[in-house]
Amino acid sequence: MPLRATPHPTVAGVALADVVYPEHHRYPTHADAYTHVSIVLQGSLLEEAQRQEGFASTASVVVKPAGVRHRNAFGPGGARLFTLLPPPGVLQHV
Repeated sequence: MPLRATPHPTVAGVALADVVYPEHHRYPTHADAYTHVSIVLQGSLLEEAQRQEGFASTASVVVKPAGVRHRNAFGPGGARLFTLLPPPGVLQHV
């Protein structure tokens, strides 16, 4: 569970969230209902999806299509992400 998350205000139909994850936090394998486009503002995370691992740190952009099974592990400093959640179907070909 994130340490802190803003409510999801929307701009032009896109929900916005500022999310803080604690250090060394891990999410088990799961799939999100919505496509996520996240900018790492601080910290780092390791994500495994479709048998591949990806590392993201400050200034990285992470895109996850809806329904993709993945798991996350956050670094020693945790992470702060600015996340955009577009309406279903908007980025379906990402």
